[in-house]
Amino acid sequence: MEDKSLLDWVIDLTLGAIWSVFATAYGMLLIFVRFSWLDLGLMVYNTLLSVLFIIRRPAVRYGPWPDFLLAGGAVLLSIEGYHRAPGGYEALGSVIAGVGLLAASASLLSLGRSVGIVPADRGLQTRGMYALVRHPMYASELLFGVGYCLGNPSRRNWVTWLLLVVCQVGRALREERILASPEYDAYCQRVRWRFLPGVW
Repeated sequence: MEDKSLLDWVIDLTLGAIWSVFATAYGMLLIFVRFSWLDLGLMVYNTLLSVLFIIRRPAVRYGPWPDFLLAGGAVLLSIEGYHRAPGGYEALGSVIAGVGLLAASASLLSLGRSVGIVPADRGLQTRGMYALVRHPMYASELLFGVGYCLGNPSRRNWVTWLLLVVCQVGRALREERILASPEYDAYCQRVRWRFLPGVW
């Protein structure tokens, strides 16, 4: 395993602990409140994030401070932005959100120890979901959001989703500038699309 600084370990262990709290919360919902396939998926997803944060490799380089704002905004919106709302297409929304969650989990497994929140260079990943599009994590999270908003339609939820689109597009573009290299250019030639094949 690559050498991590003490600061890297503190940050990674803290992030791992935070996401393990989220995983535990979804587990408690499953045990004590109700069984939901979506909550089970969220528990697994957050458990994966927790483990990968702890074992991730250190970044070779980061972008400038605005990248931290973009990443922080995306995380805050994902955690605090969405709220339950009545009158939605619950079944359809759950299916779409579930597909997004499965895709996000597959993207995490593809990303492996290169996982991060802030755009950074932790090594180029080109396998699995990253052989289909260049930013499958961001795309999957947005797909999850579409499903959630369909199942819980409200102005707040759709505004949250639109703000997340801005953050995720910004993160993707910043990440590509950080990763810029002949190797990354060759990868972009092989995998043309960022989020959705045939669209962008």
